[in-house]
Amino acid sequence: MRSIHEKIPYDCTECEQSFATEDSSKNHMWNEHKIGEPRSHICNICGKTIRGGQAIFKQHIRETHQGIKNHKCDLCGASFSRPTGLRYHTQLVHENSGKYACSYCDFKTVIPKHLDIHVNSVHTKAIKYSCEDCNFSCYRKDGLTQHIKQVHLKLKRHHCTVCPEAYMRRSDFEKHKAITGH
Repeated sequence: MRSIHEKIPYDCTECEQSFATEDSSKNHMWNEHKIGEPRSHICNICGKTIRGGQAIFKQHIRETHQGIKNHKCDLCGASFSRPTGLRYHTQLVHENSGKYACSYCDFKTVIPKHLDIHVNSVHTKAIKYSCEDCNFSCYRKDGLTQHIKQVHLKLKRHHCTVCPEAYMRRSDFEKHKAITGH
């Protein structure tokens, strides 16, 4: 209340950034400078631990459990809960733009972490995670989780209400709906 109504910014003690809310300031201090404690919330719907302030937790609820995605790509129909998600999608998928460029191929991204993931998973074939049930290995934890769900558990959470199709990934289900009109 104080920062919004009295316009008192929260200044970072390590760099020159200012924040309108204490939550954003604390998130910045942890994410950028590893100062303070990572705040987290446990989702009572899925049990996942969400790091960050209340706003990040509410965003998780909207995106994951309520499916609210008001920002739609005019080119392919992909939907996003935030305008930044749509902007990143447009830059990465349709424009292949970004200031972080791969030294092995023409991949570009606006997010440095995505470049690291790209190089390690596509070019150097770095291995961080391995499946205990088969010889599958990958660089990203979510890749292993997805592999287990698809290959070993054969889970398909997204079912079409019009036809018998079902998909593990929401994005594949959304593409199905866009293509078929269901």
